[in-house]
Amino acid sequence: MYGPMASDGIIFIRTKRGKVNERILTVNAEQGLSVIDRFPEWTTGVDYAKLNNMARENDGMTSLYSAADITAYGKKDPNDLYHPNANFRI
Repeated sequence: MYGPMASDGIIFIRTKRGKVNERILTVNAEQGLSVIDRFPEWTTGVDYAKLNNMARENDGMTSLYSAADITAYGKKDPNDLYHPNANFRI
């Protein structure tokens, strides 16, 4: 009865049937924050080396930084490849 061989040809489209008293609601909500409310405080290379050594000793490990390394960090030479200590936040 239907199809291209019918007299004028038709396209038969059947849609989904709804159900009585059925409501489907889909909601997606997203929220974001783009403001930094606090910023961590930075430490110097000398303080970091001392605190790292202290933490390793408390865990029963050997110290990572020697006294010579700590004094080299204290020089604050940004061009020293092995002991750089530069404040880039300024």
